[in-house]
Amino acid sequence: MFYKEGMNIEIEALNKLFIEMGKNNKSLDLPLVELQDALEEIDANRNKLYSEYEPQGQINAFYHNGEFYFAPAYLKEKLGINEKQIRSIWMQRGLTETYINRNNQVDYKVIKKNKRTFRAILVKKHALEQLGFDFS
Repeated sequence: MFYKEGMNIEIEALNKLFIEMGKNNKSLDLPLVELQDALEEIDANRNKLYSEYEPQGQINAFYHNGEFYFAPAYLKEKLGINEKQIRSIWMQRGLTETYINRNNQVDYKVIKKNKRTFRAILVKKHALEQLGFDFS
């Protein structure tokens, strides 16, 4: 690489440098950045968090039995065309819980609050703690 310019750069060293920079630069990790952004938005707008009382209008998240859940409709709106890929990566990394529904792996389950049922995506406690969020 760059042989004509008189530079001799080892590809393996360049690859190691890229990986090390990726570990230090969280902005390269789009799924983690998107999770943090969504959590920050919920934290700033707790009036759309269904905890003890049902919010007026749109429900973006739930706090149910000591667990934090996203509403799938909120993530679809927030993540846009990347929603399925990002949610899949969250499942693979163990940031959200994985369930089996009709022999398919999914990241949502049905929860009941005040005799109403909702689909909800559970964010694991370790992910919330790692990013510094507490919705209790």
